[in-house]
Amino acid sequence: MCRLYRSAVVAILGTALVGAASLAQQGEDLGTLAVMGRQLETGRFNLSLELHEFQERPPVELKGRAPFGAGILVWAEPSHTLLLAFWNSKQPAESTRDRLRAWSPLVEVEGDLKESQPRVTIPYEPSFDEGIVVEVVRADGDRFVLMGAKVDMRSFNVTTKVSGHSGYKSLPAKHCCSGGECGTICADCVDAYFTCDLTACTIKCGW
Repeated sequence: MCRLYRSAVVAILGTALVGAASLAQQGEDLGTLAVMGRQLETGRFNLSLELHEFQERPPVELKGRAPFGAGILVWAEPSHTLLLAFWNSKQPAESTRDRLRAWSPLVEVEGDLKESQPRVTIPYEPSFDEGIVVEVVRADGDRFVLMGAKVDMRSFNVTTKVSGHSGYKSLPAKHCCSGGECGTICADCVDAYFTCDLTACTIKCGW
């Protein structure tokens, strides 16, 4: 069960998001993050996350860094607008919450990162932004980029999968984009950054 903050939040989904595949069944040794966004005619913005941690326990030496950690931050770039701060209710340290709030997210959500998929509506218009960057935050404040997707911010559906046996800080990762006549297109990249073009139906590593 998630607790939500601010009136911009409209729903939290306890099951898979509408239109999203059952990602947990696509690979038993993968951690997966899916992010969906859509600009509304009202000028507001729909943003959804779907998280699936490893189905197999990673090696002992990776246990401290393999889970999604204390929180997830979703930034719109290059404006560096923090669209969503999603903190882990299993790690409720007040210092972590204060740290996330200090970055002034448009919406804050608290929940179990293994069991909830937030869907929010926020007061945001893409303007000149070219994509999203998703960071994982550890309880000690350590942050690193899990996904950096250059997309059409008016509508996007992107997924990043990382191997449970390499640890999140040791990508490569498989990145995918979905939409329109393109279906789902994927690329294996050496880091978190990739570019989607659903007009030409292409995806490439880098941003």
